[in-house]
Amino acid sequence: MAKWKINDCCEVFLKDTWFKRWFLQRSSIELQNQLEPAEPPSVENSVGFRIIWLLVYIITAVVSFYLGVGVSSGELNVMQMDFAETKRLYATQIAELEELRRERIILERNVWIGQQTAEQLRQDIIRLGDEKSAMAREIRFYRNVIDPERAQEGVSIYSAEVRPTDDPRLFQWRMVVVQNAAVHKVQTGEVRATIQGFKGDQAMSLPIKFDVDGKAEESLNVKFRYFENLPREATWGIVELPAGFEPVSIDTEVRLTSPTRKTIKNTFEWLVDDTDSG
Repeated sequence: MAKWKINDCCEVFLKDTWFKRWFLQRSSIELQNQLEPAEPPSVENSVGFRIIWLLVYIITAVVSFYLGVGVSSGELNVMQMDFAETKRLYATQIAELEELRRERIILERNVWIGQQTAEQLRQDIIRLGDEKSAMAREIRFYRNVIDPERAQEGVSIYSAEVRPTDDPRLFQWRMVVVQNAAVHKVQTGEVRATIQGFKGDQAMSLPIKFDVDGKAEESLNVKFRYFENLPREATWGIVELPAGFEPVSIDTEVRLTSPTRKTIKNTFEWLVDDTDSG
């Protein structure tokens, strides 16, 4: 029954002229489309597609560029700030270093001036001390001569001075023999002097020679009432030390023959006074 109805419907549609014409036209178009090859896409559609992709690429590149510029600008600003801070710190350190250098120069100059002043003061103190000692010796000497009650009565070697020369083995010497007494009588006799020391481990004695009429003698005749400078007034004797000899002291001996016979001995430490040496 159903099959018959379908056939009846087909016959009714085929008998209809409009439907037949539309069906035939549609069938011919589909057959033609199947027989004819497909047309390639138009040039206009391809170019437009490329333009769209190009625009998308350009927009993406521009956005990326500005995003990168923004990030780079931020980093550049940070770097510039760091550089400015570093430059400021460097300038501050340079200024501090220059200030320290100036302070060091000032301190070194003050230290040098202080050292020079201290050395000058030291030299002045030494010189004044030597002058004071020499003056004290002279005062004591003349006081003993003028006022014998202040000193031990009798004849003695008052002083024995030694000073250097340009030759390390040659030394100048000078002595003073005095008489301390209430009544000064003329004293006559002779004076001897010996340098005591060591040469290596051996004790050694070196007689001081006196110039007597051009000859070197181990004794010198004296005749005085108050005092007498030896070897003579305003002169210095010369003594040459052997190589390797180390002097320690000077032993002096005065042998009086008139008005009484008497021997007086004194010992002086070997002290070299170079304050007056030229």
